[in-house]
Amino acid sequence: GTWTANVTGLDRGALTVTADVTDAAGNHAYVNKTVYSSIAAAVTAAGAGDTVTVAAGNYDNASSITIDKSIHIVGGSGVVINQAAGTQGFVVHGSVDAVEITGVKMVNGMYGVTVDGSGHVGTLSVTNSTFVGQSTAGLDLRLEGVSADLDQLVVRGVEFDQSGSANKAIGSDNTGLNTYEGIR
Repeated sequence: GTWTANVTGLDRGALTVTADVTDAAGNHAYVNKTVYSSIAAAVTAAGAGDTVTVAAGNYDNASSITIDKSIHIVGGSGVVINQAAGTQGFVVHGSVDAVEITGVKMVNGMYGVTVDGSGHVGTLSVTNSTFVGQSTAGLDLRLEGVSADLDQLVVRGVEFDQSGSANKAIGSDNTGLNTYEGIR
């Protein structure tokens, strides 16, 4: 058979490979795949309702990843996101219908996932994920704002380890909130 490929986008933090493949029997397939240089770049480029698939590997996350649209972020075995000190990991910002985060291990940073309270969130689903060593909480829900609300929170198959074994103190801040646990 024959095949041709076109590679573009290297200058924009993404690699797009377009392949037109025909096998010896004349079967034809057209494939278009974009691979991004970071999780944040993939989330930014995705449209509402898209799925961002994160390949197995270690990712260094130096800044927060803003989610401002309905999106599915799907990792799996071996996806580890190492957050820089003070980062908030994934930040759900504004009004979105549904955000799903599944199959990621978030390590360090301030929060793993934050709803920043800047709008209405229909459903936030965090499943089959692990949050280790965040300085405050694995999941932070800031719903104090006038327009801030969350219809449904789904947390299933999630492990939070903000305990002493993750080098974090067990205790409360001056408001009485347990700020060193999984969900705040």
